[in-house]
Amino acid sequence: NIFDSRAATVMIVLDPDMDFQPTIRSVCSLYRLTTTEASLVCHLVLGRTIAEAAEQMRIRTQTARAYLKQIFAKTNTHRQADLIRLILNSFAPLA
Repeated sequence: NIFDSRAATVMIVLDPDMDFQPTIRSVCSLYRLTTTEASLVCHLVLGRTIAEAAEQMRIRTQTARAYLKQIFAKTNTHRQADLIRLILNSFAPLA
């Protein structure tokens, strides 16, 4: 597999008028997040609290927290702010 030994870069260009959740999900796939984990990340990036995200996803807050721990492990982050920064920094802004 060529990705095992070489560095890779992905560039994503976003239109602020478009829904960027599919793009967030694409970034999440790079970290091998499940569909549910990616959904939780989308909610958090959109500024929702863990409780609000859980309610939107129709899961318990404790379940959302368990997913968040799995996401932290997969992304090598330790706090929600670090996770969101990682995801948002995966997008290359055009200036």
